[in-house]
Amino acid sequence: MSEVKIEKNVSMPGRKAGLVTSGPWPWMEMEVDDSAFFPAKKGETGTTIRKRVNPYSYAERAGKKFAIRWTEHEGQLGVRVWRIK
Repeated sequence: MSEVKIEKNVSMPGRKAGLVTSGPWPWMEMEVDDSAFFPAKKGETGTTIRKRVNPYSYAERAGKKFAIRWTEHEGQLGVRVWRIK
């Protein structure tokens, strides 16, 4: 898997019904308002990407909060994860 880039100041779109969202994830390095984009793999559904990209077990232990939204980045569909607390 390629290295995930943490980005700052990317606005989060509104929640869409049914579209919520292990590996070398950047959760520990992310600060509030940082986000990271994860491109969807071919044929990946909301359920499978939610299982693959899941910051919630880490967030619960660390007292942090994250939000996941389907989005497009540079023409590619995927999910973006924001640290919100």
